[in-house]
Order: sequence, then C-alpha cells, then structure tokens
Amino acid sequence: MQLLILLTSCFPYGHGEVFLENEIPELSKAFDKIFIIPCATKNEKKTIRPVPKNVSVIELIVPNNLQVVGHFPYAVVLSELLFIFPKLSFYKCKVMVDYAIKTIGYKLTIKSLLKHLNKKETEKIILYSYWLDEKAVAAAIMNCGINIVAVSRAHRWEVYEELMPEGYLPFRKLLAEKLNRIYFISNDGFDYFKNKKYSNNNKNLKLSRLGVKEANVLNPSNAYAQINIVSCSTLIKRKRVDLMVDVAKYLANRNINFVWTHIGDGEECISLKKKVASYQIENNFIFLGQKNNQFILDFYSNNPVDLFVNLSDSEGVPVSIMEAISYGIPCLALDCGGNNEIVINKVSGILLPLTAKCAEISTSIINFIKLTKENNVMLRISTFNFWKENYNANTNYSLFIEDLTSFLN
Repeated sequence: MQLLILLTSCFPYGHGEVFLENEIPELSKAFDKIFIIPCATKNEKKTIRPVPKNVSVIELIVPNNLQVVGHFPYAVVLSELLFIFPKLSFYKCKVMVDYAIKTIGYKLTIKSLLKHLNKKETEKIILYSYWLDEKAVAAAIMNCGINIVAVSRAHRWEVYEELMPEGYLPFRKLLAEKLNRIYFISNDGFDYFKNKKYSNNNKNLKLSRLGVKEANVLNPSNAYAQINIVSCSTLIKRKRVDLMVDVAKYLANRNINFVWTHIGDGEECISLKKKVASYQIENNFIFLGQKNNQFILDFYSNNPVDLFVNLSDSEGVPVSIMEAISYGIPCLALDCGGNNEIVINKVSGILLPLTAKCAEISTSIINFIKLTKENNVMLRISTFNFWKENYNANTNYSLFIEDLTSFLN
C-alpha cells in the first residue's frame, strides 16, 4: 500500500492553501491512502473543504509539558546553535526553540498514526510538508530510517531569509541535508536557496511549478468602451493596494473610462476605502470583499476583464496571476520574486521594475489600453498559451507526482 502523510497549515480547513484543492485529487489517484495533518485554528475548523474518499484528516496532537521535555530535539537544536553561532541572538534562539517545540506535535501525531497502521516494515512512507517551515523540520527529523521519505514544497516567505526579522529562518542546514527533496515553486526561489549553500549537495533541490486547472471558457471579450481592471489579494501592506488606488486616481484624472474591481479583504480595508473616498473615485475603484475561489473563477468566466494587476513588493509565483492567465487575461506586475517567470512582456502581459512609481505604472496601463484590437486579441491568445505551457495543473502535478512516487520504487 502506497501511503502519503501530508502536513499542512490548515487545509482542508479554512480557505487557505488553495493550490491543494487541485493537487489533492491528483495525489489521491497515485496513493492508496493519504493522511492530512493540519495545524488549523478553532475558527478555521468551522469550514472544511471536500477531499477524495481515500483521504483522511488527522487531528494534530498538542504535547503537554512532559512530552515537550521528553521529545525535545536537543541534538538538532545544538547543531543549529553551532551553525549560526557567529550571529547568535536572543531572537534567533527564541524562534529556533519555538520551531523545535512545534515539531513535537507533528512527531507525536505521525508516530501515533504509524503505530495504528498495518504496514509492512519494507513499505516506504512519504512525509510531505506543504511548507518549508516547522512542518518540514519535523519531517526532516523523522527521516532517520530507510522506510521514511521526507519532502517539502518551498514557496516564498519560508525561503527568503531577508523577509524575516534579523534575516533568520531556522534549521535551513538540516532541511537542505535531511530532506530527500525540496520542491521550489519558482526558479528564483530555487536559485536563492542553492546559492545560500546550506549544503554541499544540491541534488535534492528541484523546480516544481504549481498550476491551476484549465478554464471551461476563456474570459469574454470586452465589447464596451469601458476598460475593466481586476486585482485580487488580501488587503495588507505587502500587496500595495494603496498604490493601486493612486494609479486609479491618475487614470481618472486623465478621463480614462475604467472600472477597477478588487477582490479580497484584510487589515487595511477601512483605510483603503477612506482613501478611495477622499480621491472621489468610488465609481472607479470597487471593493468586492473576500470571496471564495469558485466566485473568482465564475467572475472571470462571465465578466470581461481587460487587465489583471499585481503590485506586490514580494511574491513567490502568485496563484491570482495563474488564475487570470488561465482565462487569457493579460497581467501587469512588478519584477519581484517569481513574477518575472509568469509575467513576460508581450507574451503574458507587462512586467515593470519593482521600483516603478505611480506615473510609470499608469502610463503602462494607458499604453495597454491604446493597443489595437488585433494586438489585444493576439496578446490574450498568447497569454492563454503561455499558461497552458507553463502553469497547467494537469501537467505540473503529473510531473510532481511522477517524481514523488519515484522514491517508492
């Protein structure tokens, strides 16, 4: 029996980790049984997404104080202390210990699960962490026998050290040395991790792009004079929706006939709505609020969208852009993280420097609006074909699963 144990942050609870909604059905075809161990909050557990019949959700064990003392990975922490010793700080020690304690719950849960499974000693088990964080550390620590295969995906925040306080992400050396495979969703992340030289052996590092399913229909063509712009993100500082509002004001001041629809909610919602009101562009910039993934896909199926915009200052490879290009919608984005791998000038949209200001972004949108109908149609076709060749879920997940199951041979 081929067995996979998947460690997630919340999936199938809550609304996060949407990529797994496409990935789980494919994994369920390749494995006889899948167990998901999520670290979900009580609030997230109010919502649960459907999973295939051979997938079970296991509750994470919360260790008591005695279990923490008895199962604490002392040797692993000591090794990490020696690795970062020249730059040791109280903060780094705290983060390190927090990580180490969090691994204990996963370790106890996995051990309890394996104890109750009727497994032959020769059968291999794959531990798959969806994030290169404490869950991956737990998998790496347990990767001490010939029948355990430990792998992890690597996205954005858990790859780039510079994004964290004091530029520190714990146990990078352990992960590089003990995981059988680390699957990076972008070339940028792959190169970054490789160049950090956490390990002398990089053969376990691999690019494995995520993807979205093919749309049933392409985004309908716009038969009206009004330009429709869409953005989709949480309303947090990193997403720079405030800059989008500035761009909208710039366009409105130049009498551009447009409506900018933003999908998503977050901590900056109130301040952003006040900013839109102060600019008197409430009819141009519309907030739809938080919507589920199916709403977004239906929106693209039924509403003409001329351009999708992402102005984040830090990204992996955004699912929002993947979804847009799967409908043939060109995108405008800034050159950060893996954005330059999905937004290609004159192929799938407009890629601007990360330093681009309001005027440059606005001018690029105005120039896009001025494209002839023929060139616009050609760009939309090119955008869809680029998605099909690079971010098709069926293709990308098939390649991922092929590599993953190769460890079972």
